[in-house]
Amino acid sequence: RRITALASDFREHESRFLTHAQQGVSAIQTIQAFTAEERERERILGASRRALGSALRLYVFQTG
Repeated sequence: RRITALASDFREHESRFLTHAQQGVSAIQTIQAFTAEERERERILGASRRALGSALRLYVFQTG
């Protein structure tokens, strides 16, 4: 059960990260026009960190 929860958590965070990254790439001209590059970078970086944390928790549990 725990591995299922960890895997689900990882998939959710990975999906959110990929969504944020895709939105950022799609809206790059708008982001640049409003000089929001730093805010967008932080948003994508945060999503990436959460996905990585989930992946590491799942890995540690699986190898544990």
